[in-house]
Amino acid sequence: MNAFSFVNKCVSNGYNKIMAAGEPVADVRAAMHSQGFDFLTVGVPKENTEAIDFWEKQGFAISGKEMEWNGFDVVIMERTI
Repeated sequence: MNAFSFVNKCVSNGYNKIMAAGEPVADVRAAMHSQGFDFLTVGVPKENTEAIDFWEKQGFAISGKEMEWNGFDVVIMERTI
């Protein structure tokens, strides 16, 4: 199974507003699927509950994996394409 991973830098409200419509997420899914990828992962700062809610609305689920990134505790979320 192929994976395309990217870290969500959803720290500032400006970035959240750009992503609010969800269309960029659908575009990424379509592009990655056309290249043979099967699932996506996204890292979200653990304390950013608004971002976690956003990604859940996009079909992502918390994987149970966590990591540290740039001083943030990051929750890893995944979804199939």
